[in-house]
Amino acid sequence: MKLAHEHWLLQRPIAHRGLHQGRSVPENSLQAFEHAAAKGHPVELDVHLLADGGIAVFHDDDLLRLTGTRGALAAQSRDSLKKLHLYDTDQTIPRLEEVFEVIAGKIPILIEVKNEGTVGVLERSLLDKLRGYSGEFAVQSFNPLTIQWFKKHAPEIIRGQLACELQDISMGAYKKLLLRSMYFLTLNSPMFVAYDIHGMPNRFTSRLHSMHIPIIAWTVSSEALFHKAKKYAQNIIFEGIDPVSGLAL
Repeated sequence: MKLAHEHWLLQRPIAHRGLHQGRSVPENSLQAFEHAAAKGHPVELDVHLLADGGIAVFHDDDLLRLTGTRGALAAQSRDSLKKLHLYDTDQTIPRLEEVFEVIAGKIPILIEVKNEGTVGVLERSLLDKLRGYSGEFAVQSFNPLTIQWFKKHAPEIIRGQLACELQDISMGAYKKLLLRSMYFLTLNSPMFVAYDIHGMPNRFTSRLHSMHIPIIAWTVSSEALFHKAKKYAQNIIFEGIDPVSGLAL
């Protein structure tokens, strides 16, 4: 499946972890998603599997940076998330179902699947929840085996491969080989590639252009990066800037 030129993924700038603002409106919070919905911006968010099988919307593996609590997110449950506040706000780590309730189809969602372990459990749980959601969405992951799983089990879902300069990412050697060799293009047939704006352009992105595979640049956070992305990508994942002008907020 090829994305149409007018598809939201290629036309509507995407708010990175919602429209967050420092410590007052935390990233990946219900408040950040509400702000994005009010402005009509699609959002990018991150999902992890919890110890009880639930799905949390949170970026880091570790809780410390955003909650001040030491420990692994994967050890938490649906109930324990309610006790973990983001920075010093009243916002807690949301479950995916809570995000769906807040967004309620008002804006599209780009879901990054955070899984460097065994593929299957998180992906199946996510798929079950997506099939009960009526809004627009797409999935992406750094893990090419996750995207392969969606190709096999839910080929109708828009899927994308995340990529960057690989020395900057912690990943198993086999998965890095799949990305470096671009074999993932055959393995999982992504409809788009989300690529780190700081590493563009390069031979990798030039080949994607020649193959007419859309590129979404992340994370565009300055006017200079905004203008760079306009040259080398079909859309942006942004934060801290006006997504139309590129000027700092």
